[in-house]
Amino acid sequence: MKKRLRRECNKQGIALLIYKAIMTETVTMVIVLGMIAVMFEQVLAGQQDMNEILRAMLEEVTALSSSGWGYLLAIAIGTVVLLLWKKPRFFRREIMRQGRPMGFGSFTLILSLFMCAQLFSQIGIILMNIILSILGIDLMGYMEMAASVDTDNFSMWLYAGLGAPIFEELLFRGLVMRSLEPYGKRMAILVSALLFGFYHGNPLQAPFAAMVGMVLGYVAMEHNIVWAMVLHMFNNLIFADCLPRLLGDMSDVMANLIIYGILFGFAIVAAVMLIVKRRQLVAHLKKDSIQPWQYNGAFLSPLLLVLMGSCVGDMLLFMLRVMIA
Repeated sequence: MKKRLRRECNKQGIALLIYKAIMTETVTMVIVLGMIAVMFEQVLAGQQDMNEILRAMLEEVTALSSSGWGYLLAIAIGTVVLLLWKKPRFFRREIMRQGRPMGFGSFTLILSLFMCAQLFSQIGIILMNIILSILGIDLMGYMEMAASVDTDNFSMWLYAGLGAPIFEELLFRGLVMRSLEPYGKRMAILVSALLFGFYHGNPLQAPFAAMVGMVLGYVAMEHNIVWAMVLHMFNNLIFADCLPRLLGDMSDVMANLIIYGILFGFAIVAAVMLIVKRRQLVAHLKKDSIQPWQYNGAFLSPLLLVLMGSCVGDMLLFMLRVMIA
């Protein structure tokens, strides 16, 4: 059983490595083609000053780096690859799969837990900022760089708000989690969530993404993957985009008071509901506990280790860029 689990994890590691390569190469290709197009445009327009040509090319690189077209193209290519590998029935099965109905109480609890992950993430960032400031490292500058998604750009808004939530749920909760489900539901949720966190390639976003991945995995496993997509879109569109826009004209102090007030409000709701449902929660946690062989089979999978090593490398490179800047 452990060997079969390890083989399955290797397959998922290959799938995620392939998509990571597709994403990297596609975005790079779009930027390079944009640079070449600008260079020819400048030459055909009679521009002979090489410095001006280089300046125009660099401006194009900056514009394309904040554009979502490369990422959207990568999603399209990834979808085609997934279709060829898993066939259309994979999409039909995941979208149409019916679990327990999502009642108002369940949705409220899940949304509250989802927002608790935001709160824990923010508290962790504050503590890290206090520690790193002693070492002279500007964590706040790093945060701004990490969160520099230009949602005023329509293509990036389309990618971050719609494309990424749909495809990432199909990839991590549909492909990875469902492939590991026969070896234990809880283990499948845990592994897919941790990989989701690592995949972000950002040491600040990774813990939050992993916590959110747990909630999304539970929703997809027990209810339906469409609900996971809805929650994912809610985070990206409402909390990460619309709320900061609404608070943009306020002072930082007032904006933070409102944001943390919302987060603490959801945390209180989650705490109350968990206390009320504690017997059901304890009974659920006793089922399908993760065994040592499951940890060994999953986390000693060579290709998953290669994937996680690659993601850790991305995190280190990002931190190095921030420290040099």
